[in-house]
Amino acid sequence: MPAFQIVSDLHLEMPNKSYNVFDISPAAPNLALLGDIGLVSHKDELQEFILRHLLKFRTVFYLLGNHEAYHSTWSSAGKFLQDTRDLVEQKRQAGEQLGEFIPLNLDRYDFERRQLQMKLNDFHVIGDQWTPDKHSEAHDIDLAWLNEQVASLRGSGSKIVIFTHHSPTTDPRANDPRHDPPSVVSCRPVGIGHTHFNCNYVDLTKAGARKRIYTNQRGYCFSQSSGYDQERVIQI
Repeated sequence: MPAFQIVSDLHLEMPNKSYNVFDISPAAPNLALLGDIGLVSHKDELQEFILRHLLKFRTVFYLLGNHEAYHSTWSSAGKFLQDTRDLVEQKRQAGEQLGEFIPLNLDRYDFERRQLQMKLNDFHVIGDQWTPDKHSEAHDIDLAWLNEQVASLRGSGSKIVIFTHHSPTTDPRANDPRHDPPSVVSCRPVGIGHTHFNCNYVDLTKAGARKRIYTNQRGYCFSQSSGYDQERVIQI
């Protein structure tokens, strides 16, 4: 389970603005700032305080208290959170090593999905801000198309070969037992990511058809997969 360092009621606006001198030493990777931290009317000072702590924490959550809107409005307080999140993301996209800023204003944070995003290089190295949501959306489109093609051949007597890079099953026989249970698992029937684990077995579909699952994955040069044979031939 994630660990949280919980802090509230810092009142950095009093007595003479202490935003730039007050410091929170990390005791956990996630910092929860739960209201009355400062005033959104002191936008620059409060943002600098948040940015300074995003250099030290993996995630900073911010929940508005009653004092944040003093000498301002609630709509301005909400806009401050959004503006700060946008500023942080701009700086992260520019390469600054900042943690993630999460405003808790009619918003939620899914640790499992974020864990997936942090652990898979796909979401760091692929451009266009590729995210688990975009990945899942693309998967749904591809899967719908594939199901249509298979359905159109039903009853034809044809043998169907489906080539895929990503694992088409969560069957334990297709997964390395060293990774059981895996630290990152798919929320969908189709596993996310290549497995670098070789398997060759036959299963029966719900319709009674024989389904063969076969892989021949080399893996990285420094950690090659057991059972890889580049000259192996499979007969359909």
